[in-house]
Amino acid sequence: MTTRTRRSSPRADRLIPALMGTAIGDSWGYPYTLPPQPTSTPQPEDPVISDDTQMSLALIAAMDRITSRGLARVTGMQEIAYEFMDFNRDADNDRFPGRAVVTALDLLDELGPEHWPKATTHSGGCGSIMRLTPAALLADEGTQMGWAVTQGLITHNSPLARASTVMLTAVLLAEPTEDLIDVARGWRPTRCSPRTGC
Repeated sequence: MTTRTRRSSPRADRLIPALMGTAIGDSWGYPYTLPPQPTSTPQPEDPVISDDTQMSLALIAAMDRITSRGLARVTGMQEIAYEFMDFNRDADNDRFPGRAVVTALDLLDELGPEHWPKATTHSGGCGSIMRLTPAALLADEGTQMGWAVTQGLITHNSPLARASTVMLTAVLLAEPTEDLIDVARGWRPTRCSPRTGC
């Protein structure tokens, strides 16, 4: 999979290091996700990327179209849904990404991308935060928190999942010495706009 990114966001230079961290953690954890789990997790000899990295790359492709075309939230979420559907059908998607993700994406395939709100689960699992980096760092200024939270709703629509995405996005957006709670509080729905969302 190849992706092309626009560097319109002032924090886009953080994307590559963050994505590298995702890929390294993803490949390191790959052999140990499912039982039986060992007491130690040595670095694998043959690193393999899987669902977390693949869904992050899918989100990069969607965010590129969203920002380059200035898509509103409704249309943009359909772009994200399209990319996640492609991931779900991809032959490289060969590891179980979790029950919530599988359930939501299979239902998304059945209903179509425009019906993504009906496909979501109410899981508080970690899937929504594992892939949010592109939304937080590539979205236009003032819309990062909204895109980061709503991309997660496709598979994980619960208060716990939303709160988790808010806090991790605050980590990604914060400048050195900033208080993360203050950063998170600063992104209120009053920043939403009909064209770009919040």
